[in-house]
This record gives sequence, structure tokens and C-alpha cells, in this order.
Amino acid sequence: MKSYHLALLGFGNVGRALAGLLKTKTAELRDRYGIGWKITGVASRRIGWLANPDGFDVDALLANNYQSPITAVSIQEWLSASRADVLFENSSLNPLTGQPAIDHVKAGLEHGAHVVTAMAVEMLKASASNPAASAPTAEARQAGWATSETAASKVG
Repeated sequence: MKSYHLALLGFGNVGRALAGLLKTKTAELRDRYGIGWKITGVASRRIGWLANPDGFDVDALLANNYQSPITAVSIQEWLSASRADVLFENSSLNPLTGQPAIDHVKAGLEHGAHVVTAMAVEMLKASASNPAASAPTAEARQAGWATSETAASKVG
């Protein structure tokens, strides 16, 4: 069975709903698809960059109990400390620049994680309308990254 370390960036409505859905679907993911998971990173403006490579208790997270053995100071440190295989980027962004989501996605890809975001379209729009914004488009494709409206991951 393949097991994934999940890092949730943004733990508001979307991040919390995702955590609850994962918990509800644990048996199906294991039995039907051979996938195990644990949330090893949770971050937001309110709680900071929290990591637990052994995995957080989902019920405790949903009850706002954020006890963490590791508090990181940057996204790069957080991704390393959480040993993230998958980054779910759910933070808010500036619609004119796509930031900070663009930088978060880049950091996740540079870390070697699969990245899932609900903001891909907004990031690409911001990049197209603002040359100073640097969305992972042509450079990412040249490096072997595939993007879609909701996900970016390494191919090949």
C-alpha cells in the first residue's frame, strides 16, 4: 500500500472540508485504491507553519487543537519538516498578482511534491495580466510538469 504525507496550506473552510472528507473516505482509499495517508503539515496565517512527520490527529485538527512538535518559519522548512508528498494549496491570493499562491505552488514543486490547488485558473489569469507575476507555465512544462485547472504534478 502506498502511503502519502499530506500538507494542507490554508486550513479554513476548504482545508477543513478536505480533512473531513479524507477521514470519511479512509477505508475506501485503502481498500479500493491501496492508498494510505496522514496529514503531516497544516498551515495558515492564523496558526502558522505546523508540522508533524508522524501525522496529526484529524479529529484534533478539526477541533482546533493544533499541537505540533515542529513549528517552521518558511514554506520550504515546513515542506521538509512535514515530509510532504502532496501539497494542497488552499490559501487566499491577490487576484492581480496570484501571490502568495504562485510562490507556494513553486515551493511545493521544487520540494518534489505533487501540488493540488483550487486557484490554478486565478493564478494563470494573474500571470497573463501581470508580467511581473511568475506562474509556473512554460518553464514548468519544459521541466516536465503537467498542469490542469486544478492540479500540477511531475510527469514521467
